[in-house]
Amino acid sequence: MAGIEFQGQIPFKDVYIHGTVRDAEGKKMSKSLGNSIDPLEVIKEYGSDALRFSLISITAQGQDVFLSKERFEQGRNFANKIWNASRFIQLNLNPDGVNFDLCVFFKKESLGLVNRWILSRFYSTLNEVEKYLDKFRFNEAANSLYSFFWHEFCDWYLEIIKLDIRNPHNQLIMYKILEKSLRVLHPFMPFITEEIWQKLPHEGESIMVSSWPHLQKQIIDKKSEREMSVIFEVIACIRNMRLALDLPVASSNMSVKICPSDKHNRVLLESNLESVKSLSRASNITIEEKYQPSG
Repeated sequence: MAGIEFQGQIPFKDVYIHGTVRDAEGKKMSKSLGNSIDPLEVIKEYGSDALRFSLISITAQGQDVFLSKERFEQGRNFANKIWNASRFIQLNLNPDGVNFDLCVFFKKESLGLVNRWILSRFYSTLNEVEKYLDKFRFNEAANSLYSFFWHEFCDWYLEIIKLDIRNPHNQLIMYKILEKSLRVLHPFMPFITEEIWQKLPHEGESIMVSSWPHLQKQIIDKKSEREMSVIFEVIACIRNMRLALDLPVASSNMSVKICPSDKHNRVLLESNLESVKSLSRASNITIEEKYQPSG
């Protein structure tokens, strides 16, 4: 009404109304009840980005928010993960080898399965995030970014390329995924993304005026995603067997036999055997056509 009165026009067309903020016991937060949380105290203990990301990630459309100080630990842990991963990449990055246009590089170079997979997963995630933001589903956008960056980029991709991190393809792709992820994360976590951005090779004064990454649908490769899921399932299976047999994680003295169900999976595992061995910490892995129990 004030916009119409003083400017003669409607100031905005969309209004986002979140649910009621409640404490851990379900009571509505209010100063009179003395159960409210001081955001300045949260910022002092966990950080402003942790506060922002945690609130966004737990606030679903049409639902009340159940808030306690412990809920901000997720945002703090995620900020630490972003910082540590970025630090690792900075320490292992050759700045002279990343000044390439990704689309041109993708068309020109024959990338391996792991790099095709992480690029596909990034752009698949970006596609999801854009759809969620268009529908004001901010928590789902935040959780999609969280899942991609923490589990796929850090837990899988960076661990795999540690074996050959100086490879020019790995250098460029890990840098491109990081800097594009920072640009997408910036509206959710502006301070840490700006701090990291300034330490990376970049264009422009600030990440806040850099462009949102363009969705490159031609890079989305569902075949690569399916193939990598097979490799991850095998690694997870070996890890679970290690736990079931109570074998120390620090020990690599474990031999594994794999009998794939078809020729395609056998060739796939053979070509990625070193990654499987490294991430499962098995000393020896043999791939056989038919299962033959050891005598």
